[in-house]
Amino acid sequence: MSVGNGSSGKKDVVVVRPGDRRTFDDVLTCSTPEVIDPQHPAQMEMWRRRAIGIAKQYSWNQYAERPPLDLEFGRVDVLITSDPAAVDRFQPGDGCATCIEGNKVAKQYLEENPEASVTLVNLQVTECW
Repeated sequence: MSVGNGSSGKKDVVVVRPGDRRTFDDVLTCSTPEVIDPQHPAQMEMWRRRAIGIAKQYSWNQYAERPPLDLEFGRVDVLITSDPAAVDRFQPGDGCATCIEGNKVAKQYLEENPEASVTLVNLQVTECW
């Protein structure tokens, strides 16, 4: 048996057996460092790669009690934006309270800081048990 948070942020009890695989979508939202210049392609690519690394580590950190043997990461999409409306369009989440609250915080941050941007990462994760 495994207990994990998954993308919903709530504890789900899932019975797993060796060799089982479970695929789900996970999301991460973070502020974009002020030193990243959106007009500088090399800086943007460096930050995009770093954001993907943060998202992958975040996925691993969700397993407090018993992590899977491995996590495989499939599709990864990244958007760096200063447009509050883009948050819901790009990262709708699964409708859980954690996703709704995360999007609300990101939109509020952008509305209160028009010069700022956020980095949104959507990734497909497969648990390998």
